[in-house]
Amino acid sequence: MSPKLSPSFLLSLTLSSLAPVAWGGCPFQNPFWFLDTPSVVKIMDENGEMIPNQARVSWGLLKNFQCVDYFQVEYFDKKNPGNIQMSERINRHRRSVDIDVNPCTEYSFKDFLPLRIGRG
Repeated sequence: MSPKLSPSFLLSLTLSSLAPVAWGGCPFQNPFWFLDTPSVVKIMDENGEMIPNQARVSWGLLKNFQCVDYFQVEYFDKKNPGNIQMSERINRHRRSVDIDVNPCTEYSFKDFLPLRIGRG
């Protein structure tokens, strides 16, 4: 004798089989990585003079950049590694950001932090 299935169970089973599987934008993926090496260059004013308290961090193409809403550059003075500075939020479509630096100071760039805005 086989068990009797209720009509509500059959209806819920039918509806669940019709629902599509919905994955987030980046299931099981590393958020992003660089296809080109980032670089830091000096910034020149309109007269061709170097602006001593600014630098431009540039990068090329990113893989899986659609997995990131924005990111930030983390950097610090090599003589004072405990004083970490952060850039502003950078739109994922940008390829450079200008940062404030102290003249005649050597900096290290710790990380590009990928950040996602919570989605409900």
